[in-house]
Amino acid sequence: MHTKREVVAFDASTINREIDHIVRCARGADERVVTIGPLVLFSTATGDAWILDPSDGCGHCLCRNGARIPLPVVDRQEHVAIEWTGSYRIEGDAFAFADSRGSVRTVLGYPTREIRAAAARLAR
Repeated sequence: MHTKREVVAFDASTINREIDHIVRCARGADERVVTIGPLVLFSTATGDAWILDPSDGCGHCLCRNGARIPLPVVDRQEHVAIEWTGSYRIEGDAFAFADSRGSVRTVLGYPTREIRAAAARLAR
């Protein structure tokens, strides 16, 4: 899966600023879950960071073990296009991500309860 989704009311610089912040948190082993518009970003104590779109299950790993992974974020007039690299799901304490090549990675220890709570707040 390799999709682009339009995110309304944000410019690329705003999203990139939040991405920079969550990557810094990951590199500092600071576990956080934040929202910006319809998106959830989170960092882990193990140096991982992600950006998720809970409305359609798309996601992208921003940082893995402290190493940053680029994400194309492009301004498109009144919208921002994000090039998602796969889809995610949360089952109990497990966070699973299927990338565009069909590889599935399942991780235990991510803040899944907080991620689900943030996604639920966005759905209201």
